Amino acid sequence: MGGSLAFHAVVDLKAGKVHEANSVASLFRGYEVILKGRDPRDAMFISSRVCGVCGGVHSVTSSLAIEMAFGIAPPPMGLALRNIQLALDFMLDNPLHLYILARA
Repeated sequence: MGGSLAFHAVVDLKAGKVHEANSVASLFRGYEVILKGRDPRDAMFISSRVCGVCGGVHSVTSSLAIEMAFGIAPPPMGLALRNIQLALDFMLDNPLHLYILARA
């Protein structure tokens, strides 16, 4: 099932501060339970397999969260490769959602 998460944030882009962030999930997949007590680096491998459809997006999001938590960033070529991977994932996900999953 796609579209089971809503997210709202109030962000001051100039100051680089998040003033408010809320999310609501209508479908529980158990990421929190599965990842509890594990090494944070496991998140990108585990979360990418929970969904079954859009694993690339979950993997990239987990990587971004880890980078923010540890205050690190990949080198420029790493960012380029991640962006290419994400673009390729979108090329798979969008037709899949539109032509197969939306028709069910």
